[in-house]
Amino acid sequence: MSCGVHARDDHRHQEQPSATQRRAWRRFGNHGSSRGSRGRARRRWWRGRGRGGGKGAVSVFKKGGAGADVNAGDGSTAVSRLQKWLLKRPVETVQLRSLTWQRLIDPHKEGQWWHTAASSQPIGSLPATSASGSASLAVQLAGNALLDAADVAEAERLMQLASAQRMNTDARRAVFCVIMSAEDYIDAFEKLLRLGLPGKQDREILRVLVECCLQERNFNKYYSLVAGRLCGHARSHKFSLQYCLWDHYQQLPEMEPRRSLHLAQFAAQIVGNHALSLALLKPVDFADPAAMQPRIALHFRLFFLFLLSSFPPSTLWSLFSRIAAPTTLGPLRDGILLFFAAHLSPHAPSTRQLLQYIRSEGASEGGAGGSTGGVGKAGMEKVLEERLRLAKKGISNIAGTPYK
Repeated sequence: MSCGVHARDDHRHQEQPSATQRRAWRRFGNHGSSRGSRGRARRRWWRGRGRGGGKGAVSVFKKGGAGADVNAGDGSTAVSRLQKWLLKRPVETVQLRSLTWQRLIDPHKEGQWWHTAASSQPIGSLPATSASGSASLAVQLAGNALLDAADVAEAERLMQLASAQRMNTDARRAVFCVIMSAEDYIDAFEKLLRLGLPGKQDREILRVLVECCLQERNFNKYYSLVAGRLCGHARSHKFSLQYCLWDHYQQLPEMEPRRSLHLAQFAAQIVGNHALSLALLKPVDFADPAAMQPRIALHFRLFFLFLLSSFPPSTLWSLFSRIAAPTTLGPLRDGILLFFAAHLSPHAPSTRQLLQYIRSEGASEGGAGGSTGGVGKAGMEKVLEERLRLAKKGISNIAGTPYK
């Protein structure tokens, strides 16, 4: 008898359903039915709550509703119910994207602060600002990455330099600040990943990087190393860099010689480090004499000379063998062989001048990155002749034979 009394007391002291739950039970099932029916009605109510409106965990607890009922009871019961509710929800609805520690501890959060943009702006695009406030906004965007790089005055100086370099959007200015203030290429790579540019605006990273490389007075390998890291991190960066270089190839007839030289060195470093393949040259029609204008021919002569003289034979064999098998690259292979015969004769006077220039460039950099740094003038011609022979064999290596 006492057991029955205690059981009734336990049932009496159980948590009573809220008004919202009672209304839901009356809608989905009979409140006076058996305990199993009430349990099924309760589960249907929770599922309907999850599907109705597609609200995530943040929005539910921000506006009350299910969060108010959960927090009203015992602490352990509330945690248990919350865990069960989150397990039933899709992962995407409770994921907080691009949320940094600096944004989390900011005491002046307003609106939907857990999103990338403010609540007054649509998610997926940068908020529009006036011309006077664009600099401060770009500094704020770069703040996620520039936590320990420079103070506000230094960031403002970088913003003025970005405007002088025609970085005409907030995303480009933020990327420019990160690239120019990084300690090394690894630091720049990590800070660029922390920028959190929304939507497709991360494509601006490679375009700004290439533009900074072409604006330098002397070529700097720093930009090619950062680009190689980005291409190895995500395939989307490979496509962005490829289309960026294709756009610059269309401007070769009117491009300044210094920019063309830096572009050739940058592309040679990118291809030689396996960030992109020689399929990058697909849009170039090497077999058309009319298309091979003097500036275009000079650019690709420099590209191949930098490539052949800066990397060891095993790397070159791998690069040229990679384009040997695909049938879609047949015109490219024929065009490269024709270009070698017409424009890269090792004993031509113009080729000798270019080799001498490349040798002087390698000496100014301390011989770093070049496989022919200590070779004399006659030796450079001999090395080029051997590398050209190796490249031609690699293009014909359809079977994929490894380098010996």
